[in-house]
Amino acid sequence: MRAGTRPPPAPAALLDRAHADQASKQASKSDRAAPTKGGAVFCCGTHSAPNGRAGTSEILCSLLRDGLPRRGNGCLLVSRRRNTTQRGTVMKNRNTAIIATIALTAAALASTIASAAGFGGNFVMPGPLRVVSSLTQNTPIAALSRLPIKVTMCTGAVETPVFTIVAANTVVANGSCYQIIGTIVGPDTTRFDVIHTTTFNGLLSIELGGGTQMVLFDRTLPNPGTFNSLTGRDVTYSGGSGAWTMTAIFSGPVQFGTRPIMNDVYNKLTLRFSACFDTRDSVSFTVDTDSIG
Repeated sequence: MRAGTRPPPAPAALLDRAHADQASKQASKSDRAAPTKGGAVFCCGTHSAPNGRAGTSEILCSLLRDGLPRRGNGCLLVSRRRNTTQRGTVMKNRNTAIIATIALTAAALASTIASAAGFGGNFVMPGPLRVVSSLTQNTPIAALSRLPIKVTMCTGAVETPVFTIVAANTVVANGSCYQIIGTIVGPDTTRFDVIHTTTFNGLLSIELGGGTQMVLFDRTLPNPGTFNSLTGRDVTYSGGSGAWTMTAIFSGPVQFGTRPIMNDVYNKLTLRFSACFDTRDSVSFTVDTDSIG
């Protein structure tokens, strides 16, 4: 806090000021009755001095400026004598209020950091070419249920949960500490929700596809691209909670027969987290899903 800056009023501060006013009245009488002896510290203007000599920091004076008794020359009296118990109580209460304010600020900052989930964008990485002989703008639930999953944990362990059909348009895969839900929300659009379900371990990445599955991932550009893929759609981040940034990585380009590779349809989609996706974390996103057949 800079010198001369007054903290905003709070219930504790108002109570401190009431104590200070009472201490001021008592101290003014005491100061007129007897001169101050050694051991007293004065705050004069923006500087402090023991008995008039340079000493304590300006920060101390700025904290003391409200509610402490002033001498006739405008200086603040901050006595260290044992008979100034009441003024010591005022300072103790004021310091307690300041410490509480700092703690609340730190807690608010920690809360902001803890909820800083975000999306880092869509990227492409090299991968093995896959050649297909047919492609449709459609995602059957049966095809989605056979989409391979590979999850890399923060411990380095690898899990391969399997999707199970639970509704006409929904599949669910349960891992050791998480759940992955796939919901068909349009003829060629699937929403994926990932939820951490326990209080231990965490996820670093999730790979969808990469095998000989029927479901493929169609990017936004080029548009149109691969034959029969028509309009694609990159991963669209819907929201999440956690202290990480998720990036979407497409790999394994798909070629339709002998036609040119257009680099818009891919065989695998990887979701990578910058930090552990763990307790109470969640993420939701949509992506264009085409299929073979």
